[in-house]
Amino acid sequence: MKRRLAVAVAAAVLAAGCSAAPQEGAGKPGVGGAPGLPGAAGVSTSLTPGPTRSPAPSLGPAEGKLNLVALSNGSVEAGFSDSKVDWVTPFQRETGCRVTLRLVEDMEQLGERFDRYRYDAVLAPPALADRLIEQRGVVPLNTDLVDRYDDLVERLRDLSGDDDHHYGVPYSWGVNTPLSDPAKVKQGGAGQVFAPPAALQGRIVMRDDPMTIADAALHLKTARRDLGIKDPYQLTSRQFEEAVELLTRQRDAVRLYWRQPAEVVEAFAGGAAVLGMATPYHYDVLKRAGRSVAVPPDPEVTGWADSWMISSRAENPNCAYRWLSWTTSPDVQRQMTRWSGLAPANPNACGQEPVRTSCAAYGMTVDGVDKRRLDRIAFAHRPSRDCRGAEGECTDYPTWADRWRQIVK
Repeated sequence: MKRRLAVAVAAAVLAAGCSAAPQEGAGKPGVGGAPGLPGAAGVSTSLTPGPTRSPAPSLGPAEGKLNLVALSNGSVEAGFSDSKVDWVTPFQRETGCRVTLRLVEDMEQLGERFDRYRYDAVLAPPALADRLIEQRGVVPLNTDLVDRYDDLVERLRDLSGDDDHHYGVPYSWGVNTPLSDPAKVKQGGAGQVFAPPAALQGRIVMRDDPMTIADAALHLKTARRDLGIKDPYQLTSRQFEEAVELLTRQRDAVRLYWRQPAEVVEAFAGGAAVLGMATPYHYDVLKRAGRSVAVPPDPEVTGWADSWMISSRAENPNCAYRWLSWTTSPDVQRQMTRWSGLAPANPNACGQEPVRTSCAAYGMTVDGVDKRRLDRIAFAHRPSRDCRGAEGECTDYPTWADRWRQIVK
């Protein structure tokens, strides 16, 4: 019975827009499923730092084609999962830029493909975005060429740039928050998630991502003040090892390391999971489905923002700029939020249901994001050995990725 209920709830969520991993569609007009060698130049060598390029001074004629790469998390849809869910084909009709879209399963694959092939633009999560900026794999943007850029949440705009340049156009964002079944868990905060009692063995869900180490570090920031953690993404060796040890001890209590939103919904709906790290969207969907779920009031959380970036090797930069403008429109932002469950970067997308309710779960309205909630989000950036200019030596992202693989294997 529980299994049937879980499947029914998950199916309803998928129908409403919480996507499973989309499959790339063969034969979709104007949308290639998996370009092997995008662009005439085909395979290129790995990125090596080159001179910083100046932002494009103006927008030129469309080249007629565009090669994109992104994660298969529902953020970009061209009818692969559902023929009615498609904001790529209308872009092609309006601009004349024929899109070839490649979707990959995780950030490591995303980085590898972007390094190896000549894509025009990438939807980059923070750890990849910071690397591409450092290696000059993406170009600084002329934001005057991006429609509605000033409408986007200012805090998000500032995440992918420095004092001189902006390199990304924020597209979607989210936060990681403890989620619990209050009928089974009396105190469902981070303390229970990272130090679960014996009764919760095998009942916890966690995101399958190396940056989950930052969630453990954020918990230790207050639980172990002697560690002196200031930034959950920039950890000294001692701080990092304590966070990893916390996650290693937690391992036997974890039922599922999830990648797709529907996995969390099914686990909670069927009673297999009663506690874990999820997103406000999970809470919103399960609550609307009548499930018993709760989140801590006003917690300090980690978060992330994904941004569109133009490659320094782009062969179709004018079509790429047109795509960046397309992704900022309230209509596209609404479709993305409804399908992926992530929050939009443009608050103007929040004016209509059902997206208005989804935005509210993130503290967001057409007027922007609640400042108090926004200030309690530690937005992700790439862990670096130089501690992002702070004193001391920190653990870098490759170390995070390696140790995470050891935790979840």
